[in-house]
Amino acid sequence: MLIERGADVSAQKKDGSTALHLSSENGHVDLARMLIESGADVSAQKKDGSTALHLSSENGHVDLARMLIESGADVSAQKWDGWTALHLASCYSHVDIARMLIESGADVSAQEKDGWTALHLASTYGHVDLARMLVESGVDVSAQKEDGWTALHLASRNGHVDLARILVESGTDVSAQTEDGSTALHLASENGHAGLAQMLVKHNTDMAPQATSRSLHWRRHR
Repeated sequence: MLIERGADVSAQKKDGSTALHLSSENGHVDLARMLIESGADVSAQKKDGSTALHLSSENGHVDLARMLIESGADVSAQKWDGWTALHLASCYSHVDIARMLIESGADVSAQEKDGWTALHLASTYGHVDLARMLVESGVDVSAQKEDGWTALHLASRNGHVDLARILVESGTDVSAQTEDGSTALHLASENGHAGLAQMLVKHNTDMAPQATSRSLHWRRHR
């Protein structure tokens, strides 16, 4: 009724929110569809840079996120702090939304202003299925934040053994150091994660003969 009487579907609150932002944040699919069909801008941003897709992705509203993407929402749009919809879906373990974003062209290795990727976030919170999907989608498993932290550093600090194993088996640099020189093994040891530390040590032990073999091969063929 309000729209029929001339209500402005693009009107913004003081924080930049439109009616579409609000309906997307709260999962009101039919209402959001009506707003879009009435001309609402699916890529409109709040003052913090959030789009309707950011909000639906953060809150796990799969059907709403799908409708926004099908209506032309920018899957790579960044908030002022650099966060994309994929960062948010990965942080809160919304696997179906993350998959949809990736299949729609989202950059799996995009970094926010401090260097965090979606994989850093999944690794911090132990979201194994999401991390596996990111790895299978080609994410840079050795990407470092501005302070040098990789996804493996974060998984190791927080004791996420299964997630750390995925990263190690995917070729991440086990010896990478943070800004202060910490390796994943330092962090696992500092926080008492014995199983994780054991896995890292075993990996280094298993890799040593291969490194020696490569070195001998190189010397013989110089």
